Amino acid sequence: MLNVEGAPSTQQPVHIHKGTCDKLGPKPAYPLSPVVGGKSETTVNASLDDLTHGYAINGHKSAQEAKTYVFCGNIKE
Repeated sequence: MLNVEGAPSTQQPVHIHKGTCDKLGPKPAYPLSPVVGGKSETTVNASLDDLTHGYAINGHKSAQEAKTYVFCGNIKE
């Protein structure tokens, strides 16, 4: 479950990337359901233990403006 404060009501693509917010891997490691109204829920085929070692969640402004990142958070224990 992902909750994004201040998110618009429109859909925002969101992914888990290898790396950190300072240096994201170029390709998404795991796709997540789009954020709609600040919420997204996805089952990922990875353990939380794996994801807490060098992964971050990255959100885009919209599908049309996917190159514009609007939020990022490192996954921590």
